[in-house]
Amino acid sequence: MTNNRNAYLSLMSVLTDEVPCSPALPLMHCTKSEYFFDMISQGALAKRQCRVFNEELVYLFYGRPSYRPYRQEENTSLAAFRPVALIFRPDLEIPIKRIYPFDTGAFFEGLYAQYIPGNANLANFEIAPSLEHASRSVSLFFQSNKNYYRGRAANTVAAPPTNLTISSLLGMFRAQGLSKVDDRKSAIEIQSSETVVLDATSVMAVCMPGDYCEDEALYSLLTEDWGADIVEYDIYHDSPIHDIREVMARVKDYLERKGLL
Repeated sequence: MTNNRNAYLSLMSVLTDEVPCSPALPLMHCTKSEYFFDMISQGALAKRQCRVFNEELVYLFYGRPSYRPYRQEENTSLAAFRPVALIFRPDLEIPIKRIYPFDTGAFFEGLYAQYIPGNANLANFEIAPSLEHASRSVSLFFQSNKNYYRGRAANTVAAPPTNLTISSLLGMFRAQGLSKVDDRKSAIEIQSSETVVLDATSVMAVCMPGDYCEDEALYSLLTEDWGADIVEYDIYHDSPIHDIREVMARVKDYLERKGLL
């Protein structure tokens, strides 16, 4: 693939005519517990230096708590080693710098190599920086929010078969066998260069270990000051990375109750 965003290589050119998938999904940020409590102290989701793009960015995913912290930790039942997912309000307005249809970290690590040629240019996969276009990508590849959340690509896609970028993405999204990549291969990544303030105007819900609800000050902050819903999950003596499956399941139930899936 080359640098040219032409009809054979560009995802953006096809999304322009796609109807957005309704309703809009909230942005989400999954993080380690210690980072979550740092955010509580700061009252914000702050920018961090990104080694991939070499700039300070805030990373979020459209409609999924897809990031996997604690990938190296062994089995434990300590709440301190548990992921927390922030679910933002669907009407949250933040300046968006870039959007991609997958996790860019895995792209740069070469984990998509069996689906995307090694000389592919990341610019060909870039989506216009608006949540409407993220929703258009859901429509194109998944046809519904529920299919997108579950990572179930559509059997038919209204795009030219000669568009090499879309063909590559479809091959990756539809793959079901053993693979080095997880469901972040189809999670829409949102990058912002601005800090996100955490308050009643931004946070819709927090998915966290049920043990944290025993802290009255924290519970009051989240439910009264922020007006956020609490989505609890249970802790077992296991590797913390496995908790992401529990987080995904609980957040899915929450989104269904809210009529978003």
